[in-house]
Amino acid sequence: MTLKSTKSSAKTALSKSPLNSQKVKVPTKKNASNRHSQIEKEAYYLAEKASFQGDSLAYWLQAESSINKNIALK
Repeated sequence: MTLKSTKSSAKTALSKSPLNSQKVKVPTKKNASNRHSQIEKEAYYLAEKASFQGDSLAYWLQAESSINKNIALK
């Protein structure tokens, strides 16, 4: 077996890989910043709706879940 045939068989194996057929969405720094801002606003509105009586972490987690669902639907 020559080096050339090894390279071509490796390329063939990689091109048939199921990972190559799936697009992976890598968040950019801008998208991450925007997501954080959306969560922050949503958490504030949830706390405001409850007259700021409650756990801020709970509001944050609820907002994060909501934003993550919205992003997944897009």
